[in-house]
Amino acid sequence: MSGQGIIDAESPFKIAEMAALQGTWDGEKREVSVHSVNLKQLDNGAKIPPSGWKCEKCDLTTNLWLNLTDGSILCGRRF
Repeated sequence: MSGQGIIDAESPFKIAEMAALQGTWDGEKREVSVHSVNLKQLDNGAKIPPSGWKCEKCDLTTNLWLNLTDGSILCGRRF
């Protein structure tokens, strides 16, 4: 494999991520929401998995929401 071939090759992580996301896109055009134009996103190292979400406080897996600013995954339950 040439040097450029190595540079252009997909990482195993990227391949696994793409396989997990396969079938989730419906082909509809993506548009920027007016609510996200000025959205600040913190660079705090949070990584959102494509599946297997659970509440960070109580481990529920239903009625979840994602905070797009800090990457928190929480449920609608009051604490």
